[in-house]
Amino acid sequence: MKKITFTDLLDMGCFTPPTNFTLASKAVSVRNSVQRIADNANQQMIENGEFATMFAENVQKWLAEIAEQADEVVDLILDLDKKLKAEGEDLHSSLAKKHLNSM
Repeated sequence: MKKITFTDLLDMGCFTPPTNFTLASKAVSVRNSVQRIADNANQQMIENGEFATMFAENVQKWLAEIAEQADEVVDLILDLDKKLKAEGEDLHSSLAKKHLNSM
């Protein structure tokens, strides 16, 4: 899984619908925030004693899991956007069709 940056999202151009860009950019922001906290925890492990290291290792592990989940969200949004563009639809019309078909 490639770590997508905000610049990567901008370079991809138009999203279908535009809200997919908002969702993807928010997931990238979450991932970046989590990564900064994990990096800080790692630095604390290096600088401090044994108990701080044990705590920071746990924090780092938890944050890495959250960052991975945020990356998966971005991948899902990008895949959905690509699929909808190929089908000539946007998310809203796709959901509306599914809703009408379920009635």
